Amino acid sequence: MSKTLVLSRVFPPQVGGSGRWMWELYSRMPVGDFLVVAGNWPGSAEFDTRQKLPIERLPLHLASWGAFGWRRGAEYYALYQRVRALVREHHVRTLHAACCLPEGFLAWMLRRRYGIPYQVYVHGEELNVARTSRELTWMTRRVFDNAQTIVANSRNTAGLLRTGWNAAAERIHVLHPGVDTGRYQPVPRELEARQRLGWGSDTVILSVGRLQRRKGHALFLAAGEGLHRPMPRVLHANLA
Repeated sequence: MSKTLVLSRVFPPQVGGSGRWMWELYSRMPVGDFLVVAGNWPGSAEFDTRQKLPIERLPLHLASWGAFGWRRGAEYYALYQRVRALVREHHVRTLHAACCLPEGFLAWMLRRRYGIPYQVYVHGEELNVARTSRELTWMTRRVFDNAQTIVANSRNTAGLLRTGWNAAAERIHVLHPGVDTGRYQPVPRELEARQRLGWGSDTVILSVGRLQRRKGHALFLAAGEGLHRPMPRVLHANLA
């Protein structure tokens, strides 16, 4: 039976938004249709034994995303050989790359050799990293130019792909990371908790995410100054 092979360097138990998104997506897919090839992290063996999703672990955490030079090229080629063996063993028909580098570049290498179509997920931050060198820019362009589908996590990311990387609009699809409504649900206000935190009846605006410039927390805080006029006791909190 043919499968789709999912390449994901960051994957639970490793903490990371992109890895969590991959797990949330593919753990809900038909078990026999997908094989996840994930990075090998501390605690991986214990995590994998609790999953129905088939997971293979490989050392996808490379010293550098670049592939030029004998040492870095050898790392990519060694991974390529191991992924190629899994492609043959499981009769893989398509590839899903969780990020453009290094996963997407491995998918590009396999497409060149076997003609296997692939889709690549784009989260936004890696586009900035790819611009830091001509080597990474060249590799990333190869990935986007040959991908069958490019999955962007937001309309903003999709816009960056169109304007900054000349990715074909018809191949870009926006898929927002979802929320597990079985775990996260609106609940009534806990007045005791609000009093303990010193919030009282004040309006509290909460943002959830790492404190990174690209996420725009500073812009929100600057804009929040204008909220003091209509809501003089508005409070800001951030859960990093």
